[in-house]
Amino acid sequence: MSTPTMVPPPDVPWTGEPERKGWLSRNAVWVVIASVVLVVGVGITCAGGFVWAAMRVFRDHPATQEALTKVEADPRVAAIVGTPLTPGWMVQGNIGTTGGVTTLNVRLPVTGPKGSGVIRFSVTDMPGSPRVFTSLQFVVDNGGAVIDVMKPTAPVPEEVTPPGGP
Repeated sequence: MSTPTMVPPPDVPWTGEPERKGWLSRNAVWVVIASVVLVVGVGITCAGGFVWAAMRVFRDHPATQEALTKVEADPRVAAIVGTPLTPGWMVQGNIGTTGGVTTLNVRLPVTGPKGSGVIRFSVTDMPGSPRVFTSLQFVVDNGGAVIDVMKPTAPVPEEVTPPGGP
């Protein structure tokens, strides 16, 4: 008697090996992880770009450059932190326009050869009129003094000869 032979059905090819899965089904978890990392990375990059652009608006504004020049020219600031002052990158501020009048409030960190501090100022800008600083202060880091740059410095007293002296 002969043993029966197994014959595959005619519509299904039989190779003797299990069916292989495709690349996507074998790596589905890694595809999902890579997609999430890509989306989060793009989001963080866009947010960082927006913050950088906003800080550049304040840092490059003509009023900020004028404030930096005025603070550098103040002898009290020069004595404490030295000159030239280098602006930091973490600029904070807000800007608003009402009826054609632009108001700018900025906090600009700066570093000099002897120390560092923050320039705080408010300015009003109207078309056809000169820019008006409503406040301009330099705050020395580490709990230092607040220097009001808008108030003129007191003249340095000259050496006085006492009466009846040589």
